[in-house]
Amino acid sequence: MAVDEAVANIIRHAYKNRYDQEIEFNCRAGADQLEFTLVDRGEPADPARICAQPLDEVSLSGRGTHLIKATMDEMHYEHIARGNQLRLIKRLSAADVNVDGD
Repeated sequence: MAVDEAVANIIRHAYKNRYDQEIEFNCRAGADQLEFTLVDRGEPADPARICAQPLDEVSLSGRGTHLIKATMDEMHYEHIARGNQLRLIKRLSAADVNVDGD
């Protein structure tokens, strides 16, 4: 859900609803965590807007950052040489890791 919301936010905000633009997506799975990295070349985000705004019971927008922060353990946004990078990290507990491959 967090990755889906991040992609939707890139399309909506960085690319101004242009869905024909590139989004680089990488996923790394380790024994203790999952790391998702998204890079876009759209308009850089305003860091003040990335911080979750107070939830408004009436407004349907502005809930994505809350969802991402509630679902993931870490969220890092930065502007890098090739665009805007968002890293999402989810730590896995021993109970989450299936060692038998089932």
